[in-house]
Amino acid sequence: MPKILPNQRRQFLDDARLILRRQGYQALSIRRLAAASGVATGTLYNYFRGKQELVAAIMLDDWRRTQAAMAACGSSADDLAGGLIGLKDCLVRFIDTYRPTWIQSGGTGAVGGAIDSRHGQLIVQVAEAITQLLGRTAAGGGLEQLAPLLAETLLAIALHPGTQDDMRLRQLAVSIQPGAPRPAERDGICR
Repeated sequence: MPKILPNQRRQFLDDARLILRRQGYQALSIRRLAAASGVATGTLYNYFRGKQELVAAIMLDDWRRTQAAMAACGSSADDLAGGLIGLKDCLVRFIDTYRPTWIQSGGTGAVGGAIDSRHGQLIVQVAEAITQLLGRTAAGGGLEQLAPLLAETLLAIALHPGTQDDMRLRQLAVSIQPGAPRPAERDGICR
């Protein structure tokens, strides 16, 4: 029976994360991680079946941290616009951290494919943070059903950031607030 040491998995993830960020996906291997961690290669196989599982574990660990940051953002934002921008910033940091890994792994391998196959789950998780934000800002008032659409919007912006994103999110927040003038009202045209 393999010996599993307490906190060792965490240390392996931290060591692997360091290799991944400094040297890239191609440089990370079970053998290199074993050398960096001062353990036998076989020891790592007690914790991870291979490189792809290791990278997925690192990303999941960081995604959980991103979710915690999004929850904190949603619970501390002063208004809907600021909250949406904060959530977008959390997503951009995560995506920017792992974009090189997705590119180096080919994007269609187990790592990139896992992200693609989890799109619906990501939307649900981001929508949870948005629902929390909507519930505590003045926006509330039945807008929670927009959370999945707003989550999709934030993910799209985070994947393809532009210089006008914050301004557009502010405009979006204003336009969905209860009592906000609708386009026809702004134009002075009845439709």
